[in-house]
Order: sequence, then C-alpha cells, then structure tokens
Amino acid sequence: MKKIKLVTILIITVIFLYGCNNNDSKSNQLSCSDSKQCTKSDKNLDIEKKFNSLIHELNTVLYPFYDKSSNKLGYMNSKGDVVLKPQFDYADMFKDGYAIVRDGDKIGVINNKGEFTIGLSYNEHFNIPSKKNDFNSIIDQVQSNVPYKIKKDNKFYGVVDKDGNYIVSPKYNKIKPSENTPIELSSEFIAQSCPYFYDIFVGDYLVANNGKKDILVNKNGKEISNIPFKNLSLCEDFVLAFNADAEEVSVNIIDLNNINNSKQYFDLSHISNDRAVASNKDGYMLIDNKGNQLTKPFKESQFSILPLYPFTDGQKTFVFDKDGNEFTRFNKSYSTFSVYNENLYLGTNEDGTGEYLNKNGDIIKYFKAS
Repeated sequence: MKKIKLVTILIITVIFLYGCNNNDSKSNQLSCSDSKQCTKSDKNLDIEKKFNSLIHELNTVLYPFYDKSSNKLGYMNSKGDVVLKPQFDYADMFKDGYAIVRDGDKIGVINNKGEFTIGLSYNEHFNIPSKKNDFNSIIDQVQSNVPYKIKKDNKFYGVVDKDGNYIVSPKYNKIKPSENTPIELSSEFIAQSCPYFYDIFVGDYLVANNGKKDILVNKNGKEISNIPFKNLSLCEDFVLAFNADAEEVSVNIIDLNNINNSKQYFDLSHISNDRAVASNKDGYMLIDNKGNQLTKPFKESQFSILPLYPFTDGQKTFVFDKDGNEFTRFNKSYSTFSVYNENLYLGTNEDGTGEYLNKNGDIIKYFKAS
C-alpha cells in the first residue's frame, strides 16, 4: 500500500514541480516578465523538451492488476488493455520506467512497454537503471537560467538580474528562497505539499524579512508590508501566512485585495492550478487561491494526478473538477483512492485488494497489493 502512495506522490510532485515553475500552466512557459509576456530561448526550449519527455515517461506506466481466477498478477495500460497477461505472484509499481516482477522463486525486471529487460531468474539482486541523474541535470540547467538571484551586500540581501543590477535593494535581513518550506516550523498542522521552485519570485512577488516580520516585495521593489502576520510564504498564486503563537498552528490564505479578511485552515495540500485541498475542523474541501471553499467538507481527501479532486464521506467517493463541479462519483468508500486519468481510477481496501474503475464506476480490472 505504501508503494502505491509513494509512486503517486512522486508523479504528483514532478507535475507540481513543473507546474509551479510556470505562472500560466496553460502556456508551459519557463520565464515571464512583469507584463506576463513570456519568451523562450532555444536553450530553454531544449530544456523544456527534455523535461516534458521525463514527465511523459513518468506518466507512461503500466498498472498491475489482479486476476481472481488464476490468482496471478498482470499489467494493463491506462485504457485497461492487458499488456502482460496474469502470470506473476508479485508485480511492483513502476519506478523510473521499470518494475520488478516475481513468478515463484524467479525474479525479473520489465520496462513500461511490457518487455523484460532482465529475464526471470533466481537472482534476487538487480541494479535497476535510474533516470535520476538525468533528471537532476535538467533541473540544474533550469535553475541556472533563472532571471534573478539573491545577492548579499554587507549584512543585507537584495535581488539582482542576470546583468548584476539590483532590482530589489539590499536592505533585508533575509530573502526567503521559494524552495524553502513556508517557515522553519515543525508542526503536524502544517502539511504543505508546495513543491520546489527554481525562481526567487512566485508570480510578481517574493518574501523578504525586514528584521521584524515578513513582507512581500514585487519586481520593482515595491513592498506590501501591511499583512497582519509575521510569517509569510508563497506557493503558486497562494499567499500564505502563519500564526505561530496560536495554540494550534494554522495556515491563513491572504487575498491581497482584502488583506484583513484571511481564510484559516489547518493545512493545505495538492496546490496547483490556483487550487488546493484544505482541511479545518469540519473536514477536507477544495478551495481557490483566495481561500474560498468550492466544495462542502468531506471526511477524507485522496490523491490525484490530474486537476480532479477525490473526496470521501465514508460511504461514497466523489470526484470534483477545479471549479467544484462533481465530475463523477462511486458508490463505495476506499482506504486509498487514486485518479490516474479521467477514465481510470484505483480504489484499494484496507486488506490491499481493490479495483480499477472507469468514470461510470464499471470495474475494469481487479487489484491486489504485492
């Protein structure tokens, strides 16, 4: 069960990482100016192609399914077509385009085309090829091409452009890199899944500290300092504030057009496309980047790769689109529930069994955790 969650989290993290690096998710642009008109150099286009190729590879996977009649595991594609017939006693989830399978005492490795890269044998130790180094190299290239950098002058920090000119004066005690967690605070109430950024600014702003509190500063050096919280963070188009002095640490979502009317939640997750899953004393719900609730509260939220958001009330499972409209529902509540595409869902029970479902709730294939 943990393997399912880890693979799902990996895919979500990669998608979010790329999505947060783009202020306009529809345009897939790497860098934007104040006017939000974006350009791409040949180098950035090449980086983007490689990046998209990796994301495609992570999403082009096969899914292990369970065949009750043979008591064996096989693999299907995202449409439910059988790629490898049920023949294994163990079938792992994919990692970096590969998966380990076992038939009795024999172990092998398959790729995402269903081909054996290492045939079934009695050897239990494999060195599975990894794309991690390639991935890190591409990330480094993206990071090296960011248009702004933090620079220290004596004791204070500012921001310079690629030519070394200050666009934010060096007068701040600290400028928070976007890749940091919201604040240096460990709490079970802060469960942020805000991904890593490779730019100092998130949208038009960065977070700086003037020695007394965090403030927002835009690319022209203009400050927004009247937000009534000491600890701020940015994630996509979310402006987040934290009240570390409260008995229960909470996250507040700030609307810059109505700063004194923040919305408070215990935590946020699945932050992407100006949406997030939030929780409070009433349960879990979908919210927009102003903190407005788009769905009613539910008992639990589940994982999703797409901008589709699954929740359960303990009896049924509901899936909503980004506007809070019900996309589909299933007349059962699962221990874990994953959305792989608009017509492929996986619901698993506490005992590790489950089923792949289409949008109409029809069972495509059965699942059994290896």
